[in-house]
Amino acid sequence: MALPLSQMVAAVNRNTLKDDLMAGLTGAIVALPQGVAFATIAGMPSEYGLYAERIPAIIAALFGSSWLRVSGPTTAPPVYL
Repeated sequence: MALPLSQMVAAVNRNTLKDDLMAGLTGAIVALPQGVAFATIAGMPSEYGLYAERIPAIIAALFGSSWLRVSGPTTAPPVYL
C-alpha cells in the first residue's frame, strides 16, 4: 500500500513547484509564532510550540491532503457537513 504522498509527488512539475514552495513558506511563517504563542498560553516551554507546529504537519503531509483537514497549531473551527 503506497502512501498518498507518492501520488502527490508524481503530480509535481516545474510549474507547480514554485507555487507549492511559496504556499509552504507562507504556512510556516504563519504557524511558527502561533505554535509558540499557544505553548506559552498553555504554560509550557515555547519550544514545545515548535514541535506542535512541525510534527503534525509532516505526518499529515505523508497521508495526503484535504480541503477539510487542518494540521499543526490552529484556531480553525471544526467543519460540520
